[in-house]
Amino acid sequence: DAGGSWPEFRPTGAGILPDFEATVAGNVIWLMDDIGACDLVAKNGAGTFMLSYHGLGTGGMASETITIDGEAVSHTVPARGEAFELRNSTTSISGGTTVSRDLSYLLGSGGILMRVNAASDTGVALVYYGMPMATGGGYSELHLSYDDIGYTAVDLGSGLADGDLTARSARMRDPTTSYWVGSRGNLPAVSGFRKLRPDKSTSPLRTKTYMGEFADMASLIGVEVRLEWGVTAPGATTMTNLLDPSWTGGNWAAYTAVNGTVSATDGVLTMSSTSATTSNLRAHSAIPNVAEGERYVASVDFLSQANTTGTKEFFIGINTNGSTTGAARSVTLASTNVGMRVVTDFVANAVAPNQRFGIRNAGVSPLVTTFQNPIVRKVGA
Repeated sequence: DAGGSWPEFRPTGAGILPDFEATVAGNVIWLMDDIGACDLVAKNGAGTFMLSYHGLGTGGMASETITIDGEAVSHTVPARGEAFELRNSTTSISGGTTVSRDLSYLLGSGGILMRVNAASDTGVALVYYGMPMATGGGYSELHLSYDDIGYTAVDLGSGLADGDLTARSARMRDPTTSYWVGSRGNLPAVSGFRKLRPDKSTSPLRTKTYMGEFADMASLIGVEVRLEWGVTAPGATTMTNLLDPSWTGGNWAAYTAVNGTVSATDGVLTMSSTSATTSNLRAHSAIPNVAEGERYVASVDFLSQANTTGTKEFFIGINTNGSTTGAARSVTLASTNVGMRVVTDFVANAVAPNQRFGIRNAGVSPLVTTFQNPIVRKVGA
């Protein structure tokens, strides 16, 4: 892959063949066709992405080897064996930030195992590790596991999606073809872990899952992530939505509306600030049948906003008045989330009626926001 200032060899895609001896030309079905990086990337304070696919800047590649069964081989000569390893060591320098990593890719049963052998950084803002990409617009299911045994199906919807999750395994599945692309690795247990984030987009047309966002490179030394893909995803449980999606029936409380209005029509929640004084607009519902200490997945569709001022928040609270104090989970909704289904997870820290699903809008006129499809589902066994 000599098209940029990154390592000559790196994972750029994954597909399936009808049998081991089949030629790639005319036979492969590509599930992951690279537009970006699927392994390890850093970002500096100026927002510049570095390392795989994004470039090495004024850095460079220290070494790169390919071995089969422990013996060095050339990429120009056919070879076959039991164990394949691609290993490269690179440094990227940009805008006063330096990041270095020694990364191995091991090919065998179950996909591609990536292992960070060494890593360091100076001035890095974020690190992304393990980023499987499912190419095409049909990957609308996200299967999450918190123990690598049971998986729970999450509907990402027909449009765009974003998230803030803590699962250790994720699989993106196309329900029409049953093709799936995923990754697993206990990244939430690694120091500095921030979140797992699914990103369903139209440009490029794909669903990409950032398995782990981290604060630094060094915490990833020795950490492994396995990229996987296949024709039929192992079974995932689809749980019942615990909320009334109308925003009005079931356990939805009388709305909080200070310096504005909150209303729902045909399943669409509208929050409107009507004053130059900051509003306090909330819609909240008790989550029925919630069990303290159990894990749940929640989501909402952020349909629109009239302007970018103010605070928009999606939260799981513990107060019957809809307060965010002591919330089990709180996700700030950014302007980039407009038009997206936003997904998060939480461990219940209260029972009904105290455990609440809530939406908050705090801004000044003319801030108007709309939402749809409030969902809370228990994580299946």
